[in-house]
Amino acid sequence: MSGELGAFVDWISSGRLHGRGPELARFDALLADSRCGRGNTHLVSGPVGSGKTALLQACVDRVDDALVLTATAAADERDVEVGVLEQLLRSALLPEEADAAVGALLGELPGSGRPHARPPVADLVQGLCSAVLELTRHRLVVLAVDDLQHADPASLQALLYLQRRMRSRRMLVLLTELTPTPPSLSVFHAELFRRPGCHRAKLRLLSEDEAAAVVGPELAPAALAATGGNPLLLAALVEDGHAAAPGPDGLVVAESYRHAVSSALLRMDARTVETATGLAVLGGPADPARLARLLSLPAQTVGQAIGALTDTGLVSDGGFRHPSAAMSTLDTLSPEGRAGLHLRAACLLHAEGAPPRAVAAQLTTSGQAPEPWMVELLRDVADEALAADEIEQAADCLELALFACQDEPGRAAVMALLARIEWRNNPSAAVRYMRPLRVALRRGRLGDRDAGMLVRYLLWDGRIDQAEETLAWWAESVPGGSEELRFTRRWLRHCCPALLSRRGEGEDRVEVGAADGVSIAASSVEAVDALAAMLSTGPSQGIVDSAERVLQSQRMDDTNIEALCSALEVLLCAGSLDDAQTWCDRLLAEATDRRATTWQALLSGIRAEIALRKTDLPAAVTHARAALDLMPTQDWGVFAGGPLSALVLALTMLVRHDEAERELRRPVPKELFETRYGLQYLYARGCHSMAVDRPHAALADFENCGRLMTAWRIDLPALVPWRSGAAEALLRLGRADRARALAEEQLHRPGVEGTRTRGISLRILAACADPEARGPLLEEAADLLQADEERLELATVLADLSNANHSLGHHLEARTLADQAMRVARLSTAEQFWQRTRPPARLTALSDTDGAATLSPAERPVAQLAAAGHTNREIGRKLFITVSTVEQHLTRVYRKLNVRNRADLAGRLHLTMSETA
Repeated sequence: MSGELGAFVDWISSGRLHGRGPELARFDALLADSRCGRGNTHLVSGPVGSGKTALLQACVDRVDDALVLTATAAADERDVEVGVLEQLLRSALLPEEADAAVGALLGELPGSGRPHARPPVADLVQGLCSAVLELTRHRLVVLAVDDLQHADPASLQALLYLQRRMRSRRMLVLLTELTPTPPSLSVFHAELFRRPGCHRAKLRLLSEDEAAAVVGPELAPAALAATGGNPLLLAALVEDGHAAAPGPDGLVVAESYRHAVSSALLRMDARTVETATGLAVLGGPADPARLARLLSLPAQTVGQAIGALTDTGLVSDGGFRHPSAAMSTLDTLSPEGRAGLHLRAACLLHAEGAPPRAVAAQLTTSGQAPEPWMVELLRDVADEALAADEIEQAADCLELALFACQDEPGRAAVMALLARIEWRNNPSAAVRYMRPLRVALRRGRLGDRDAGMLVRYLLWDGRIDQAEETLAWWAESVPGGSEELRFTRRWLRHCCPALLSRRGEGEDRVEVGAADGVSIAASSVEAVDALAAMLSTGPSQGIVDSAERVLQSQRMDDTNIEALCSALEVLLCAGSLDDAQTWCDRLLAEATDRRATTWQALLSGIRAEIALRKTDLPAAVTHARAALDLMPTQDWGVFAGGPLSALVLALTMLVRHDEAERELRRPVPKELFETRYGLQYLYARGCHSMAVDRPHAALADFENCGRLMTAWRIDLPALVPWRSGAAEALLRLGRADRARALAEEQLHRPGVEGTRTRGISLRILAACADPEARGPLLEEAADLLQADEERLELATVLADLSNANHSLGHHLEARTLADQAMRVARLSTAEQFWQRTRPPARLTALSDTDGAATLSPAERPVAQLAAAGHTNREIGRKLFITVSTVEQHLTRVYRKLNVRNRADLAGRLHLTMSETA
């Protein structure tokens, strides 16, 4: 007995299957009546899985004082004459005399086992039925026939023969049949129910309350929605519930459910199964007329089949109740048959004017696109899906289009779009398209936009020689140039200047302004033009405005991500850090929502650089690690230098030198050092070498960086301030003259005026100057760094200024500046780094023994300078605070120290004017 059947029988016998109780009671009554010599026939009908067989078995199990003869009709035995009747008579041990009589009728010679000719069918039926009737003389006989719809005609005639003669016999005939019943049984039914003693019952599917008795009240609603109350399917769900974790609705729909669906379909007629497969292919709710056209079946036949599927509980409102049921239905088809049906569905939907996406779904499932219109439709749907960030659907459409496309330009365009899709989440996977795309470009089969993409992706992967060769082919194919070619050259100018330098291409004149028109291509050109201008002339308001315009005008996609990153880098290099952070965070959130891994990684790398410039070192580490974690190093190619450099610098400034060393041991491609990202890497490595007291190694990296930037004509301190690093190393090595020369050179580079780079350069010059000349240089540097909110450098400048004042005998000012330097350093996340690397201050801050224990850190330097006789304006200038703030601090100082004026304050702090001289 199968698992499902056993479960049914147990449920029926135990009363758990509440909906079958009346049927058992009816059977008991008929059984009692038949024992009294009043023969009865009971026909139970119902859809597949409704429990007919289980009910029949449960009834048979209740009989303990009768001869029970059973048979199951089968579709593949319908042509076997008296097959069902023979099963009945061979299903139990008959009395010897009856057994011999039956054997003789069935053509068996007693004692030999050899067959002999059977009598004609009519005589055979009469003889076998007489043998059955004879058995009723001695005991109650119960005949049980399952799946009557498959019985052979002769056995049906035998059942009618018995029914006409059993009314006064001790006989009970139990029959089950599947609904809807085939037309071939209509005559049988008409004849059967003409006679008395013939009863009929139709099994219905279970209600929610009845289903609850099977699966429990909590799961009953979801189970009923998935099964329609079909006991076979409910039993499968119970079995699945023991084998897997539940879904969101608490229900487990797994292997047993799918097997039950397949089992139910196998018991249905061919037209119903064919209709089910068509419904699974088209999806529900079904349009019967469309389904009929798909299957080339009469609409009436399809309607009847849908009715049968609905009665079974597989279908509701013209669609499958559960996706697993549809999948199991499709599994009944061969792979070829399934593909062919999906292709027919695609053609049908296209002819009816269905949405292209519905047609494309059928084509991709079929794996075929033999018609030209199909390839064109797949490309259109892929474009639409890509715009909606439905990457998997776009890839499925394009892969089939590539397989089916016959013309070479079309194949190249499809392949390029596939490369873009792959690159969005896995740049390494896009590499497989590079070679065929290069061949297509060489043959003139690749479009302008795709040629630019090819050059950029080759560079990303470190294939600089191939990128150079590809650029040459492309330039030859468009003698007059193009907007896309111009964009790519500009992009290469700042990203891989070595490539254009090797080609001998001079630096073009760059004019930055509003892009002509509103096309994405024009806006992208404006972005890289702005960055190119930045590298040539330094920052300007016009360049910053141009970058902002690009960021405001474009939605991020595969064609403009490089342009948007370029615009962010303009803001970063120009020192517009708050604007850069706002835009970068906005784009990063969008990339995350759209699940574009490569975009996320690129933007996280830029976000790390922004945090680094703002001396938000923990954030810089977080964003840099996020960038490197999003993609493995091999996927980053040469672009790994960006986030890796930011991470090394941030870890170095956090005095986490072991971690920085580990990051520097990451393997990077040698081609990295032919790109801008190699410059960043060299600079970061040099800074780390300085921090761990390896000035010679640091100087080598800084100078190498400088040689490359000079050769590539992008020697802009805002990009990489290599001279500052080299000058620091030279000072450490005692070569002040060379350090001074580098600092003076840097002061005259484009874009230095009014920036933090000028402040750093002035600090280095001051370190090389005589004590008398240091003050003005350091004060100007402090002003610039205060405006730039560069706390770490500002703290260093203030410490230098403190030492300069001390060497000149200005001890009170030196002490005040030392206190101010410490306070600024504490506001920085790099205080520990500053403590280890700053010049040692020769004066400490005002101590508590000076009577200032009650003063706050902000009030102490104000009190010191006021006691030394400085005016409020002078104090504000020296401490980089407003006069109003000075006045507020002094009011609180006077109150805390109980003094009235500056003279009292000096006495209270044990200071005199002579002490500061």
